[in-house]
Amino acid sequence: MLMNVKIFITEQLINSTSPPPPKKLMNNPQPKPVKVYVTEYALTAGVYLTEAEISECGRFARAKNQFGTDTAYTLGKSAFFTVEEAKANFEKRKASALKSAEKKIKKLKNLEFSFTDCID
Repeated sequence: MLMNVKIFITEQLINSTSPPPPKKLMNNPQPKPVKVYVTEYALTAGVYLTEAEISECGRFARAKNQFGTDTAYTLGKSAFFTVEEAKANFEKRKASALKSAEKKIKKLKNLEFSFTDCID
């Protein structure tokens, strides 16, 4: 059955007389830079405001990071248009880091001295 479908599609392509549709030319102007707040390094280097180009799909912001490297940030995850959204994301990251640190402290407090005897 699958072989018959392949043969049918191949025959249609071979016997087709219509030309392929024309390719769209990429003549879009450069996207205008917009200001975004980047929170990816919020707990280490801090939140920073920069100008970025938004991707065609609208999901990413391309900008130089604080080290000068061209980087893509996900909008709504590590790049935001308003200071309120950036602050909310910072608070979320801070709460997560505090929770993780508290777990580590608890684990260290419960840690007991022990050793393994490796002498024959």
